[in-house]
Amino acid sequence: MQIARILAVLGFVCSNATGAFSLSQLQAGRLDTPVARFISGLPGLNQGSLLPIPSPASPSEPVENSASVPESEVIVSYAGGGTASMMFDVVVAGSYAYCGMPHGLLVVDVSAPASPQSLAIADVRGGFAYGVAVAGDYAFVASPFEGLTVMSVADPSAPAEIAHLDSPGDPIGVAVSGDYLYLTGISIGLQVFDVSVPSTPVFLRSVAGIWDSWGVAIAGDYAYVAGLDAGLYIVDISDPALATLVGSMDTPGAAFGIAVDGNYAYIADFDSGLRIVDVQDPAMPVPAGSFNTSGLALDVALDGGYAYVADSSSLQIVDVSTPTAPAPAAGYDSTLYAFGVAVTGGFAFVGDGYAALQILDVALPASPTRVAAAGVRYRPRVVALEGSTAYHAAGYAGLQISNVADPENPVHFGQFNTSGFAQDVAVADGLAFVADADSGLQIIDVSDPSQPVRLGHFPLPTPAVGVAVQGTFAYVIRPRDCDIYPSCLGALEIIDVTDPHNPAGAAVYDALLEPVKVEIRGSQAFIGWTSDSQGGLVILDVSDPSNPVFEGSFTASSWVFDLALEGRYAYLAEGVQVEIVDLIDAALPVLAGAFDPAGWASAVDVRHGYAHVSVENLGLEIWNVFDPTAVHHAGGSAVPGITFQVTAAGDYAYVLNQPGLVVLSTALGFLRGDANADGVMRASDLIVLVNYALKSGLAPEPALQAGDVDCDGAITLADILYLVDYVFKSGPLPGCGG
Repeated sequence: MQIARILAVLGFVCSNATGAFSLSQLQAGRLDTPVARFISGLPGLNQGSLLPIPSPASPSEPVENSASVPESEVIVSYAGGGTASMMFDVVVAGSYAYCGMPHGLLVVDVSAPASPQSLAIADVRGGFAYGVAVAGDYAFVASPFEGLTVMSVADPSAPAEIAHLDSPGDPIGVAVSGDYLYLTGISIGLQVFDVSVPSTPVFLRSVAGIWDSWGVAIAGDYAYVAGLDAGLYIVDISDPALATLVGSMDTPGAAFGIAVDGNYAYIADFDSGLRIVDVQDPAMPVPAGSFNTSGLALDVALDGGYAYVADSSSLQIVDVSTPTAPAPAAGYDSTLYAFGVAVTGGFAFVGDGYAALQILDVALPASPTRVAAAGVRYRPRVVALEGSTAYHAAGYAGLQISNVADPENPVHFGQFNTSGFAQDVAVADGLAFVADADSGLQIIDVSDPSQPVRLGHFPLPTPAVGVAVQGTFAYVIRPRDCDIYPSCLGALEIIDVTDPHNPAGAAVYDALLEPVKVEIRGSQAFIGWTSDSQGGLVILDVSDPSNPVFEGSFTASSWVFDLALEGRYAYLAEGVQVEIVDLIDAALPVLAGAFDPAGWASAVDVRHGYAHVSVENLGLEIWNVFDPTAVHHAGGSAVPGITFQVTAAGDYAYVLNQPGLVVLSTALGFLRGDANADGVMRASDLIVLVNYALKSGLAPEPALQAGDVDCDGAITLADILYLVDYVFKSGPLPGCGG
């Protein structure tokens, strides 16, 4: 029960970050899932580690005519706008906030809370920083799987490790009082260390009677430990070397966070909200009051007679001036997953498990207002390219705009701070259409990308998570909300944007599960969806946008995270694999092939017979999918951080990762039209094409794509005629036109 609760907390964040999952699969030992990789630890932002991605295990027989594609080369990394990271713990010391993240310790200058400045992300061993405590010039970081790291923060812009201690369990919480440090965690209970010399911490004692624990608070001669399902533990630390358990009290939920003021301990008790305990007699703690929050209470901070509860989907502010009768003061629900909270100087600093450090003005606790977000922001879903301009949705950073006319030297020259949480973007005719979560569809004039201007807005009943545009209509997907819609179904909203200042609803198709991606091609809408246990593809006829009609569907083997189209095929990124679906009969799509990347496939884009796959924690993989029944690995490149989304265009792939936008050269190792691989296009290439296309002869070398002269995804008579026109009649050069 206890471990399930912990996994549920971590899993909720991971499922939001990378898609739905089944907790039972993790507990059963299936490790190749988002939550499993999350718990296993995520890599730090190592900009220098650009090693080739190893190919998957070779088949027993070599693949003939495989493309000669060199390993892609990272030519530039441009961190414009920032991307997401989960944030767990927040400690404010002086003018700085110290935040525990999957990628290490984030330090933010909050001397001006309305204009926070990220100073550094410091790697910790294992890459995973959970609990943080700061004393003087030192930060103490608890890292599950790795132990305790001590860092000098004398220069907050350059934290440096000065000591590390392994731990037999998984450290989670940490507190420092005087010369002593108190560490909690799974299979740790409460451990006491002497840190009078921070560079040489000395283990003193493991307190008997406590096994698993989470948060810890120190007040006077006592340590108060949040013991998960066991509730509250109280430890006498008047002599830290002889720390002894003196009292305990079970709570109805699972005690995660804890704070103490006077004779009362305040416990963030997971699904039982805020629990207040009278600890006047440490040996006999007794319940004093409670407040049922709307979410899952994970952390709590106290200030001026108010308790600030990080309540998963919101920050709850509770009047505890009378501890026995707590009363609601306010709630702020614009954070996506509130994990940790600290309050000082009239500001609440919320560690958002999905969207960075949120800073709220709580000078008037009954009216909290968000003043800023800091650190690495929400992960963007997509890069939209129009000409030489790249647009990407960056959550609280809004719409980020970069000039990629010279892909080796991209220039960030514009941004627009949307009113919501930018999740997806489509661009057409000088307009950017942004799926802006709770703020619906935003329409922005980007005819001058350096000075974007909002033109219009279309509100939606549930968050906008994806968008595509064709003609004068925008197609927006939104997730299901079982509280609003008893059917528990998501929807496709079709919006008439003929007048971008005044968009109007045209139709709603509300028979979808959890839509994750929408693509429009011709008169059809293709929607990738996922659910708790599976995913798939739905095809709608939108020839009349005011009356979308179901055409067909395909049920995938697993969850679907991304969707790409090329030719007659749809490509579904499903984490453990990419499935290729034949769409020749829209009423009955069928599986045409599949392939397994080396890691978790979170996104896919297909260009001229090559699938570009974003593999989280590894980088970019390129697969030759010209023949779906004989797919083979063609190349790839490691990319720093976690990769989220990829867009292929011309000879480049644009990859969104944890630092920002990475541009990779993906120039192919063949000349289109040079079917015999001799370096020139002439009559001998025509002979190869004729023999292959019309007489079942040998395939073009070194890749089938070399024979696809007109770049339509197949080798047919049209390619022969195209090459004849070029070789003998000075016709257009073979190629794909970018």
